[in-house]
Amino acid sequence: MYTLETHIMDQCNLNCKRCAHFSPLVPKDTPPINLNEIINDLIRLNAIGCTPKVFKILGGEPLLHPNLEDFLEAFRGVLVGVDILIWTNGLLLPRMPKSFFDKCKKYNIRIVITPYKVSRENKAVQEVVAQNSEIVKYDDYFCDYFWEIPLTIQAMPYYKERNWRECRINKGRCTTLRNHKLYPCCFPAYIKFLNARGFNFQESNDGINIYEIEDERDIENRLYSPIDFCQYCNGRIFDEHPWEHWSENNDDGWISTPR
Repeated sequence: MYTLETHIMDQCNLNCKRCAHFSPLVPKDTPPINLNEIINDLIRLNAIGCTPKVFKILGGEPLLHPNLEDFLEAFRGVLVGVDILIWTNGLLLPRMPKSFFDKCKKYNIRIVITPYKVSRENKAVQEVVAQNSEIVKYDDYFCDYFWEIPLTIQAMPYYKERNWRECRINKGRCTTLRNHKLYPCCFPAYIKFLNARGFNFQESNDGINIYEIEDERDIENRLYSPIDFCQYCNGRIFDEHPWEHWSENNDDGWISTPR
């Protein structure tokens, strides 16, 4: 397994339209993810030979987690030799204590900022990058435009194989750990937040329970195959649009018609 990512917070301090993780839809009182459970899941993956090469700590916004700093040593202790990245929009970095950056440096954990204009042009964020350049950088993949994969309300089972075959993220780029399960992408892992808005996307058994499998081959055989959720997804198409705030009165940012 090359890349593994997981939320430690579902909420975010931004409100990005068409967020692929549905963070604007997460109730504000949703508690932080239990980091002990994530550590235990990573220990389990190590035990069955599924240690990732890259581990991304995501959200939502991971810097919102009140106990993140306390777990940096634990993450490094479990993931020896793994490239650990905290993926953030960066806006909270100027408020983080010096001890946070010191621990990131000590445990060789890098911080990657998604450079939306709102964070890229923030002077305080720029200063943090300049002062901690050995561990903090802007991602060079995103900029002023948002890439999103539109979903279709009506299932398209006859397109499932095609959608998987032509999907840009079907080769382990976004393997997601959520509630002791692995998903090939973030959509089935977090679709419950969109369903809470009155939609009825299938919350299927696409997740692979890591405590019910024996080795990496079993995981790869299932991760790198079409899943039921592919019938809702136009993964072969990436729609590009300028970054903007999501409006609470409008859900159509995530929905399209079949193509």
